[in-house]
Amino acid sequence: RLMHWNIVCGAIGHGFGNGTIWKLASGWKQQLDSPGSQALGRMSAIYRDRPWWRLVPEQPKAGYFIGEPLRIAGAETFILSGQEHYDNVLSLDEARGEKFVAAALTPDGRLLMAYFPHGYSKNGIEVDMTKLSGPSVAKWIDPHSAVEKPIGNTPLPNQGTRVFAPPGT
Repeated sequence: RLMHWNIVCGAIGHGFGNGTIWKLASGWKQQLDSPGSQALGRMSAIYRDRPWWRLVPEQPKAGYFIGEPLRIAGAETFILSGQEHYDNVLSLDEARGEKFVAAALTPDGRLLMAYFPHGYSKNGIEVDMTKLSGPSVAKWIDPHSAVEKPIGNTPLPNQGTRVFAPPGT
């Protein structure tokens, strides 16, 4: 989860450490297949061909945060409903973290990405489709496998709003 939050929330990347690999200690080659190494490989597959470095995190609607929200230059509000209230003072609280949908949009409106955590239980997020630059191809990407599946009949028009609910909710 933190890997995807970092990218979608405006970080310049994500670091992963495995002491055995770093030290080239005995057994380092086997650690290349560790769960963390595999997750980093899947993350790379998801973002590699997308301009993730251009993503600007969504500016949540007023009242979304319990504490003072972080203000980011160029950020817009494009999720109109479906978010849990988020206490950024207690942001490391595991239960709250399971409900936070991180989302970002490129300034040109060509790419919108949102990460739904495993514990998300609402009926989906309502997205302002007019923030997109044109009709869009929407996909679900499973972070555990990097497998992509189309959402609905694409391309989706960049008109009105649309609710996106993760598979299984």
